[in-house]
Amino acid sequence: MAEMHIPEPIATPLAWFTAAILLVPRHHSVEDASATAAVGHYRGPLLLVHGAQDHGVPVEHLELIGRAAAAKRTNDDPPVETLVLPDFGHRWLYEDAGCRRKIAAFFAKWLGGPIAPEEAGERAAACVVERPSDPIYGFGALASTTPPQGRSIVIN
Repeated sequence: MAEMHIPEPIATPLAWFTAAILLVPRHHSVEDASATAAVGHYRGPLLLVHGAQDHGVPVEHLELIGRAAAAKRTNDDPPVETLVLPDFGHRWLYEDAGCRRKIAAFFAKWLGGPIAPEEAGERAAACVVERPSDPIYGFGALASTTPPQGRSIVIN
């Protein structure tokens, strides 16, 4: 929906309605899917990443989520880290070497592993990444030149 250029007075209710359609059959409310509510209950390491040029989800939402997380934390909890990419929108953030560096270092720091966070970050930053050549059918780890066949979704 972020790239559909729907006027805000229509986009917000439409987004809420879409979320409700997906959540209600699963016995969840739209409020249950609130990122600001979720981060208020989470005490672990948290990294929030956002593109400043995102026209569907304003960067102010990252700030709201960050403040909600920080408000519930104690000095013993890990800090909330944020990364705003000034030249990026809603997708393809992984194209930025700094983004890959920050995420890899974050995971290495908080999840541990065989290499130090700095080295993990540098390795991730050095990776060659490319946007899928066909972003409609290539929205995933592997680009595809043909539409998906025989796939279905069952909602219970």
